[in-house]
Amino acid sequence: MERVKVAYFYPWIFCNGGAERVIVELLKRTKHDFDIYTFCYEKENTFPEFEQYNITELAHLDVKGVISRGMRFGFNALYRKIPNLKSYDVFNVATSGVAELITIRNHSIPTLCFCHTTLRPVHEMYDYYKSKRFTGWKRIPFIASSIGYRSIERSAWRHMDFVLCNSLNTKNRIINAGLANDEKVEVLNPGVDTKRFKRKRYDHYFLAPGRIQWYKRFELAIDAFKSFQKRAKTKFKLKIVGGVSEKDTPVLEFLRDRAKGVKDVEFIINSSDEEMTKLYSNCYAVLFTAKDEDWGIVPLEAMASGKPVVSVNEGGPRESIVSGENGFLVNADPEEFAEKMLHLAENPSLVKKMGRSGMESVKRYDWKHFVKRYDEHIERLSHKGQRLA
Repeated sequence: MERVKVAYFYPWIFCNGGAERVIVELLKRTKHDFDIYTFCYEKENTFPEFEQYNITELAHLDVKGVISRGMRFGFNALYRKIPNLKSYDVFNVATSGVAELITIRNHSIPTLCFCHTTLRPVHEMYDYYKSKRFTGWKRIPFIASSIGYRSIERSAWRHMDFVLCNSLNTKNRIINAGLANDEKVEVLNPGVDTKRFKRKRYDHYFLAPGRIQWYKRFELAIDAFKSFQKRAKTKFKLKIVGGVSEKDTPVLEFLRDRAKGVKDVEFIINSSDEEMTKLYSNCYAVLFTAKDEDWGIVPLEAMASGKPVVSVNEGGPRESIVSGENGFLVNADPEEFAEKMLHLAENPSLVKKMGRSGMESVKRYDWKHFVKRYDEHIERLSHKGQRLA
């Protein structure tokens, strides 16, 4: 098979998030030639591996705000054209919402979508944003922009020849939103580099990793740890570890304020991959609190490190965690989290047993499988383009 030329669009590359991790792992392993197009590339704040690849900023937009960011990126996606798109074999759009709008003016070649999630404030989290995040007069522009977005979203999705998505959870969101039918969508779980992670020690700290954002709900981990401390016989710490962009500094301030008066809570911000790996390797167990997470790479990284996961019984983690075997799935309630944390603290042999189970179960999620299947779809669409030419 000849190498396929791919124009890959993702609207923002500005942190060490799950979507950025997927792009990096794809670029490192693919057989084909990818050029990356974006509206925001902040190389100092994201994975250094990106510097090895060809990245073009079609515009330089900042990522502040929710509605304002959506409007900026949405209008630019509608307006911009990928330079010399017809010189490529396949157009690959990666989206968490908004990015798909770029297909309105860029659909002259076969198009593959990788969907991390639909635009959550407009779909499954619409009521939450309307009632919690946008109150008073702010609700009016939020409602208006949501209606406007949904009116053009389906048109953009019609230009997708095929859709890959990161989980069954995300696939259901796509179908429920009427964006694509079942036959057009395939689940392809992002993986984990099991060689990168090691099980070393079981130091007395719970690790809560993830980007510092509102929907990650780290306050749940703080409240659970506070309850845990009142009943624990052994001293433990809570380490909250994540990347923070400028737009999310209010979230960090909120969490620091929430942790006041709670002993042994530590915030570790913008750590390197090496630091993150070490924290996983030496922690006792991992806490995962994100609201209805699309897929969830954190539970996989915990399993690869031989550590059990206490996770909310929501979203993607329900697809990777077998409760009672490699972790626990509980309601988003501090007391339920604290109960499982106490159970693990009092049963170190169970922690090791669940850790071994996790290391075994995570083997099915491998980046090699992910990229091999991804490349197969790239090649299939490339052949379709050749037939149409």
